[in-house]
Amino acid sequence: MNIIAVGLGGFIGTLLRYSVSTLLLTNAVFPLATFITNLLGCLLLGFFSTYLAQFQGVRRYFTPLIGTGILGSFTTFSTFSVETIQLIQNNHILSACSYVGLSIVVGLMLAYIGKQLALYFFVKGSEVK
Repeated sequence: MNIIAVGLGGFIGTLLRYSVSTLLLTNAVFPLATFITNLLGCLLLGFFSTYLAQFQGVRRYFTPLIGTGILGSFTTFSTFSVETIQLIQNNHILSACSYVGLSIVVGLMLAYIGKQLALYFFVKGSEVK
């Protein structure tokens, strides 16, 4: 059953990623579509992994569907890596460093914010730390 959940989620996440990529105009100096997609994925994964952790029975299916399937296929480390290499090869060193640094720092912050939002709104009796 998990493999079906992951496959269905992967299908949905791939379509969402393609939609974001086509909606956001990107240029060679900064890969905005991948940047926004990956940051949104950090926020959502932080949120949903925290939210789903409170449901023992349901999370068995929704964690692979949402976490691995939808968000795993929505975000992409491989594209991030290739785009960074392309920026370096095209002598856009400042853009490459900004892309890597901002992706890591802002991604971690958004994952934390997502977790805190789920705790604040949905997990009763949890203290936001």
